[in-house]
Amino acid sequence: MVRTGCRCIVAFALFTSAAAAALDVTVVPSTRYQIMRGWGGTPIAAQSLKPALRDEMWDVLTDDLGLTRARLGPQGWEYQNDNGDPFSLNAAALDTSQVDRAMTELIVPFRQRVLARGEPFSLYVSPSFYNSGGSGEAQPWLTESAGEYTEYALSVLAHLRTTYGVDADLWSVCNEANNANVFSPQVVQRIAHELGPRLQAAGYPTRLEFPEAVNADAAWNFVQAAQGDLRLWPYVGLISWHLYGSNTQRPALLAFAQTKGIPTGQTEFLSAT
Repeated sequence: MVRTGCRCIVAFALFTSAAAAALDVTVVPSTRYQIMRGWGGTPIAAQSLKPALRDEMWDVLTDDLGLTRARLGPQGWEYQNDNGDPFSLNAAALDTSQVDRAMTELIVPFRQRVLARGEPFSLYVSPSFYNSGGSGEAQPWLTESAGEYTEYALSVLAHLRTTYGVDADLWSVCNEANNANVFSPQVVQRIAHELGPRLQAAGYPTRLEFPEAVNADAAWNFVQAAQGDLRLWPYVGLISWHLYGSNTQRPALLAFAQTKGIPTGQTEFLSAT
């Protein structure tokens, strides 16, 4: 969910039962609590479906559930550094295959369905760099050079624009930063100082999603570490977290976000029943 002030983007499911049938709900249009900006998820599992079944899934997700937001993880993009110059990209060193498959089979058709409904579509890019697991850990050139990381991010965004005509609304420096990876608050801030201005200078509308931590309490640690960072906040478009572990600091995140005029959002939860 993405929340701005007391207004939030919420993902939820409704379940019917005998008890629910007796429930009366009264809607008072004059009373406003939240503004839904959109909600969505990571549709990567749909790649295992047959095309016909995938088409039916888009109908359910867009027409029945109203999903409008998608997440892209650019895995496999640049396993080895293209070269030692963060301002001169060697495109031949990039492997676009995984991103191309995700865009062609998932993101583009999902986006088309959302836009056809007259809804605003939102895409954010969130690379994972777990020290163990399928993503693979971050290479030192990514974490030790803000310039090289920025070149990596810009190369992904350029490919999305030139190949698919899509601009990402948000970029997360690291999915679940500081959770089984080396992206500490200091590392993320250092990268953001370079990435934010260069995104703007290159003409991208993409803002930073920060910090997309594993839970609200971890996100609050990032926010506290960066609360006085004047070089960071002008480029942040969303304060986000995931719903694992302890989430007692959601009120603190909301209060801080209100002082900055930045939306907040819960951007992952995989354990729903």
